[in-house]
Amino acid sequence: MNKRLRYLHLEDNARDAEIVAAMFAAEGIECDPIRVDSREEFDIALDEHEFDLILSDYTLPSFDGVAALKIAREKRPEVPFIFVSGTIGEDTAIESLLSGATDYVLKHKLSRLVPAVQRALREAENRKERDRAEEASRQSEDRYRSLVESARDAIISVSPQAIIMSLNSAFERLTGWKSEEWIGRSFTDIIHPDDLPRALQILSRVLAGETPDVTEYRIRNKSGEYIVGEFTATPQIQNGKTVGLLAIARDMTERKQLEEQLWRAQRMESLGTLAGGIAHDFNNILGIILGHTSLIDRGKYDPVAIGNSTDAIAKAVQRGAGLVRQILTFARKTDVALEPININLAIEELSKMIRETFPKTIELSLHLAEDIPIITMDHTHLHQALLNLCVNARDAMQDLPAKSGSLSIRTEVINRRELRARRQDATQDRYVCVTIADTGTGIDETARKRLFEPFFTTKKPGKGTGLGLAVVYGVVRAHHGFIDVESEVGKGSTFRMYFPAPTEGVRVSAQATEEVSQIPGGNETILLIEDEESLVGLMKLVLEGKGYRVLTAINGEEGLRQYAQHKDHIALVLTDLGLPRLDGRAVLTSLRNLNPKVKVILASGYLDSTARTELLQEGVHHFIQKPYVPALVLRKVREVIDQDE
Repeated sequence: MNKRLRYLHLEDNARDAEIVAAMFAAEGIECDPIRVDSREEFDIALDEHEFDLILSDYTLPSFDGVAALKIAREKRPEVPFIFVSGTIGEDTAIESLLSGATDYVLKHKLSRLVPAVQRALREAENRKERDRAEEASRQSEDRYRSLVESARDAIISVSPQAIIMSLNSAFERLTGWKSEEWIGRSFTDIIHPDDLPRALQILSRVLAGETPDVTEYRIRNKSGEYIVGEFTATPQIQNGKTVGLLAIARDMTERKQLEEQLWRAQRMESLGTLAGGIAHDFNNILGIILGHTSLIDRGKYDPVAIGNSTDAIAKAVQRGAGLVRQILTFARKTDVALEPININLAIEELSKMIRETFPKTIELSLHLAEDIPIITMDHTHLHQALLNLCVNARDAMQDLPAKSGSLSIRTEVINRRELRARRQDATQDRYVCVTIADTGTGIDETARKRLFEPFFTTKKPGKGTGLGLAVVYGVVRAHHGFIDVESEVGKGSTFRMYFPAPTEGVRVSAQATEEVSQIPGGNETILLIEDEESLVGLMKLVLEGKGYRVLTAINGEEGLRQYAQHKDHIALVLTDLGLPRLDGRAVLTSLRNLNPKVKVILASGYLDSTARTELLQEGVHHFIQKPYVPALVLRKVREVIDQDE
């Protein structure tokens, strides 16, 4: 033993006590014994001294071992207690052990004493270690629980089977649910259905030992609404094994509101930079239309020339409609609406605006990969990111001495193996890469390090808010991609956005434009509700030209009167959404009250995805994007009429 053994010896025979001390000395155990032979002395010794061991005779003249054991267990329960007696029988020995004695040694077998003491001391030390470990564990658990309960973020413990094991009070504040309402239930029940596949993938990756990136999910609160939470998931390890995950969720509601304000401000800035070009393009479009209509009005053109003029007018109208769609796309709200997107088509659509609004000294070239995979994105966010990068490129080239330059947009598919050399965070098998390169002034190394910081700009005061590239970065990260930039002062800049692509995906193929003559007509009656009289006349001619009988109304109230009067003969209602007196939505409700099976096509200059979904649920059969395209209208009219009830 490394330290001196302090023991209390209850023994009325001094000679026996000396023999015990000699036994310890013979084994090289240094001792500090205190011998007592009465209850009073025993009590005082226990109160005033610390002991490693208590030895006691079983029978004393004025005191007995049973009473001593009881006192010792009350005052020093952690100290080993061994009977050393010459009068203890087997039954008594067993009873004493059951009462709390550590061991017993008969005086005529003192050779057992030292081994018994050593064993008792080891067991006592082991108990102390266990007690210390348990206390440390309890304190650690208390500290952990205190930290968990005081955390501002929701903390959720989830089993490998996605069962919620524990929740903190921040979860209750965030969602309105009580912990007991969710413990034992599946974590999947609280996640938005659209986010569930990603959430299960994260669970699988964490159980495999990975630590995924921070991810956003929508979770359901007690009122049934979904709130956005930013989740960090880490594995829970016990005895070297992963036994679940710990998810930390931060309420992103306020930040999302601020982000929406930033998006709106930045979109308005983007449109503002294009305003002059948009106005110029609209004036050109109007000039084309007015010029050709005046030539036709003179009546001196031959049929070929008149046909050329009408073709020119149609193309000008299509240009104007496309420009309006672009403006509406950028001006709409920022609610994320994920949908399958062909990036090539999105770039081609944007290129029309760029060619119409950017300076003619900038040459735009597209290099779009064939058979590009369809990816899932928010259409508005993609357009915003592309536009921001193109506007930045335009501004960089406007500072050139010659005020001219080249802007190129390229798409390609890159696999993970090609990327991993420079992007260790490339975890998907394939990515669609969009490269936007310019021949502008370039960006120095110091500025490149801060490019994606909000409100950082290299432009002159008053020329930009510094939000454009921050928004681009946010779009890319929100879609689980990443962005690279290369630039050299005086030579230009190249930005590459990488978006995850599915291994297998649907391809988008071009469809031939359908001619009016190819579309079948009919003899059914159609009710047309449109407040623009010139459009009423046009669409009446188009529909009657295919054999339909057409009833017309210029407002919602008149449309309902017409339908009530002729509902037994009307096969279809084609109505504008923005009507005077009674709008298209109210007309739809009233029509369905008159006839729950009424077939309705709704026309509008612009509808967001949320409104479309709601109107489909309310009974709309199809939508037509204004301006009216005769071939498209005729095709949809025929399709809806032919639909089964």
